[in-house]
Amino acid sequence: MTKGLYITQHEFDKLKQSQQLTILYSNTEEIKKLLSSYQFHKKIQYVWLTILSSAVCIVLGIKSRIGF
Repeated sequence: MTKGLYITQHEFDKLKQSQQLTILYSNTEEIKKLLSSYQFHKKIQYVWLTILSSAVCIVLGIKSRIGF
């Protein structure tokens, strides 16, 4: 029997209720960890996008004042 997110429904149905609840709990905790990691990366992406957008706006603003 495998643990965690990789269990078939047939295997899950064969388990006792207490084991099913334990697997559901561990899966919930694993999903929470994955989501928190994703949110951290999403924040980094937003900061990077803001920096790049600002740099492009500055460069375009300078070019328009110079006359390009």
